[in-house]
Amino acid sequence: MENICHTFTGAALAKAGLERLTPLAMPTLLIGANLPDIDAVSIFHGPVAYLRHHRGITHSVVGVFVLSLLLALTVFLYDRWVRRRWWKDREPARLIGLIVVAFIGVGSHVVLDYTNSYGIRPFLPWSDHRYFGDLVFIVDPWLWLIQGGAVFLLTSPTRRRLIAWGGLWGLLAAIVLGAEIALTLQHQEPMGFAWLWFLGVGLLWYARWRGGHRWGRKLAAGALMATLIYWSGLAVVHHVALKRVRTRSRAFAAATHQAALPRLATPIRWDGLFETSEAIYYTVVSVLSNPSMVAPMKRYPKRLDEPIIRQALRTCAGATMIEFSRYLYADVEPEGSGYRVILRDARYARERRFGFGVVTVSVEGSAHGQSPPHEGQQ
Repeated sequence: MENICHTFTGAALAKAGLERLTPLAMPTLLIGANLPDIDAVSIFHGPVAYLRHHRGITHSVVGVFVLSLLLALTVFLYDRWVRRRWWKDREPARLIGLIVVAFIGVGSHVVLDYTNSYGIRPFLPWSDHRYFGDLVFIVDPWLWLIQGGAVFLLTSPTRRRLIAWGGLWGLLAAIVLGAEIALTLQHQEPMGFAWLWFLGVGLLWYARWRGGHRWGRKLAAGALMATLIYWSGLAVVHHVALKRVRTRSRAFAAATHQAALPRLATPIRWDGLFETSEAIYYTVVSVLSNPSMVAPMKRYPKRLDEPIIRQALRTCAGATMIEFSRYLYADVEPEGSGYRVILRDARYARERRFGFGVVTVSVEGSAHGQSPPHEGQQ
């Protein structure tokens, strides 16, 4: 998940009662809820390094354990050497309480990341296997509304904080509206429920005016419970969508690896993917439409057995794409005296030549693969 959602989750956990365990529980939870994404610094070594290392060891059981202890100890030492020296009358932080909230905060990050199609590798360094929840798109405005709404009601008592929250909700509204417009301009199906999201934001502001903060911890706990109910509902809908993808795939010989992947804020429409030995197939399935209605389907030849592409797959970039991708396919274009091999993961890039889920490798020589490949990344 993106970090706005992680931050809202950490704040909701604090307001649900964890902030009572120790002073500095709130900042510990906010930092912990985002801390595993420290591996995002790998982007400075290029997109391939990012694909290889992001959601790696810091998102594993070992990573949660180590990061939680380091975070708790860091906050505890800050409290002893800085905070209590400047404010001697403040209640000291309790190490055990900090360890507990740090584990919960860091753990919440991994749980949230599991729910989308990117997946996590929880058993590194022993196993590199990825696990996917396939329930929630990496950006989910509904979780902003559920968790962020509770935190908003409980943390906006002053005019200054209310103005800050107004700016944040304005930014989130711009993102939702921009996504709706972008999908329409790209001739894709829009989210369809943006109006309902804006209505929810309006109701939050009305609740704030009516004193919704009086619910206290129950409000935050209710938001966390609503998140679990939301995920449960998505699990049911995902089961229906996956069943429809499998039904579509039966028309193809030896179709395997069927998946229904979440789309942005659209729980009734899912990206359907499956593959055969020769190609990857993509369609959009709607859980509300008549099952007999067949949506258009696109075919993407894999071409992974071609000599030039096999050369590209033997590079570091190619090996990374093999490890990262669930639906890998390739295209080849002439480039100077050689070729440009475009490797794509059909989860994220089905026709684009650049961007996330796309890696290019330049290969010199003939189609017989006599010359060594040279990597080029996009």
